[in-house]
Amino acid sequence: MAKIVEINFEYGILKIEVIGLNNKNSADKSDAEWLGVLIDLKAPSVNLNLNADFTVSDMIELEKIFRACLNEARGEQSFCAEEESICIGVLRKNTGEIILSIRCREYGPPKIDFFIKSYTDAVSLEKALGQLVSINGNYSGES
Repeated sequence: MAKIVEINFEYGILKIEVIGLNNKNSADKSDAEWLGVLIDLKAPSVNLNLNADFTVSDMIELEKIFRACLNEARGEQSFCAEEESICIGVLRKNTGEIILSIRCREYGPPKIDFFIKSYTDAVSLEKALGQLVSINGNYSGES
């Protein structure tokens, strides 16, 4: 069953859809923890859809940066998937504002390298964190 993480931001939405384990029966633990992922980024004049692979560890790291952002009064956290198909940064300012930066890459063909920075809020990150916790609970014991 597919699971989706949605992050709403001022100018659009990022969806990360986890399709499932690519090779869960592999004897090699490092091969068994790869997840098939679809990245969907919608912003003004942009509708970007990428196929990607994340590790289970990538998903756990993404959960950690969202949790850290929500638990800290200020500070910057960042995440890059192992194959760098997506990098996400969250900056919480002293005022409580949260700035989200997203960089999506596809090495092609065609080559795609897209970057956006926009405001988001704690409610959107809390929702995404809950979705990540649910997804990670399905996969973290399998790797």
